[in-house]
Amino acid sequence: MKSIWTLGEPICEIMRTECDKGLENPDFFRGPYPSGAPAIFIDTAAKLGHPAGLIGAVGHDAFGDCIRKRLLRDGADCTHLQTSQTLSTGVAFVSYTGDGERTFIFHIGNAAAGAVQLPEELPADVGVFHVMGCAMMASETMREAILRAVPHYAKEGALISLDPNIRPEALRDRSLQEILNPVMEHCSVLLPGVEELLALAEESTVDAAAQKLFKR
Repeated sequence: MKSIWTLGEPICEIMRTECDKGLENPDFFRGPYPSGAPAIFIDTAAKLGHPAGLIGAVGHDAFGDCIRKRLLRDGADCTHLQTSQTLSTGVAFVSYTGDGERTFIFHIGNAAAGAVQLPEELPADVGVFHVMGCAMMASETMREAILRAVPHYAKEGALISLDPNIRPEALRDRSLQEILNPVMEHCSVLLPGVEELLALAEESTVDAAAQKLFKR
């Protein structure tokens, strides 16, 4: 059976214990929880019984151990989960509002996750290489690694799937098209939300946006 792989940020999430507390004032948090959209994706695929692995990086610390133990427990391939001896594991602080909206503070680009290196020998026999938009925004090093991996796997015959997974906090005045178009060129499976679909296509309706992307 061919495997599923992704490259992106494994992080620990630290959450407010109550809604509407924000992140700017002293109050209680809970966690750490193993997190990071690419890591969650691969962990879920592994729990469903499919061969799945993550190319990523954690620090040589308790948060890194927390993430690695969860992935291994659920059957994910951690062969290429790198451990930095100098940088700490990435962290996200999150608060929820009463209506379910979230606010984040990310420490990824300045942490081990943002310094991930593409392995000299990439995993073989890969059926799907999945890209998360948040990983493309986390650090330039991570983005460059993904942009090298995508054409490699497309040439090898793997499906390239893309979840735009926009994080407005991480865009830093760049357009979504600038970040994701190099992946869209190879993408076979696109998993956008409505707002992401409209933004990617620069259209005002779902039908027009879908037609434009299919033509592309």
